[in-house]
Formats: sequence, C-alpha cells, structure tokens
Amino acid sequence: MKKEQNDGKGILFNPNKDYKKDWHWWDWAESWWHRYFWNWFSDIPRNIKYFFQKGMRGWSDSDLWDMHHYITETILNMLVELKAKKHGYPSTQDDKGEWDYDEDRWNSILNEIIDGFAILRKVDIGDEHLEYAPAFPDDKRIDMESHMREHYPTWRFVTREEEAKVKRAFELLLKYYYGLWD
Repeated sequence: MKKEQNDGKGILFNPNKDYKKDWHWWDWAESWWHRYFWNWFSDIPRNIKYFFQKGMRGWSDSDLWDMHHYITETILNMLVELKAKKHGYPSTQDDKGEWDYDEDRWNSILNEIIDGFAILRKVDIGDEHLEYAPAFPDDKRIDMESHMREHYPTWRFVTREEEAKVKRAFELLLKYYYGLWD
C-alpha cells in the first residue's frame, strides 16, 4: 500500500483515496461539460489557424512545442509509406564498401531506419513510460530507474540495444538522405 505524499505542510495526494466518490451529480456534469464540450469548443479557432498553417507551410505553431514529436512522427510515417509504395531504389553500399543497386539491401536499410524511429515514437507517445537519454551515466541511470519505478512500475530507460538501433537509424538516414525518393 502506498503512503500519502506529504510536503511537510499537509497531504498533497493520497493514491489510495477515490476522490470522485464524494462527487454530486453537478460535479459530474461540470466535468463532462469541460472535458467533452468546452475544451473542444474553445479550441476551434486555434485548430482552424493550425489547419491553415499546415496547409500553407507544412507545419503549424503547435508543431514547434515539441518539434521532435512532429519530426519523428512525420519521418516514420513517410518511411513506412515509401517502403510500401516505392517504384525504385537508390544505389546502396554493401559490406565490402561497394556501391550497387540492390532492392533487398534497400529494404533492409529502410527497415533499420523505421525500427529506430519506431523506438523514438514509443518514447514520444509515453504509453510505455520510456525515457530516451543516451548520454545519461549508467550509475545515475540505475538510481533514477529504481526511483521512478516506485511511482510508475512500468517506467524504464530505453535499453542500450534500443539506443544503438536509434543511433544506427540516424546514421543510415544521414548516409542515404538523398536516396529517399520514389
């Protein structure tokens, strides 16, 4: 059983307490109103602005807030689409360092890039409580991971293997950047 979180001045949050059990019908109505109507309704002008910004320049002001989310999502979706609909493929470098046209090798390269960006997308979404911090020292990693798991049992750092896949995806993206065409 978890203890109550206390800041020395009083109880901030009790994870065992059901705060909604004491609600009256009007509390539920107000919650519904704000969540399902007011938040949606008040966002309409802003969403219209963002819609036109995306149409005019390819990105909106809201995409700047966490630009890496937007870029990761865009690159991942475009790579998946490119792999599915490609009509050709560029010259790629084999293990011996020689350049040649090989569709299977190109598919393998695209898969490696997609796998790396899929890991970054998992981190961005936050459903799995993943943290991507490749420069974080190992000793601090262990301490932070154990502390975070007290509050979020599924929380973890991206493994070193996953970090290597992400790094490889960026290396391949840089190397074959001008080969991303259809």
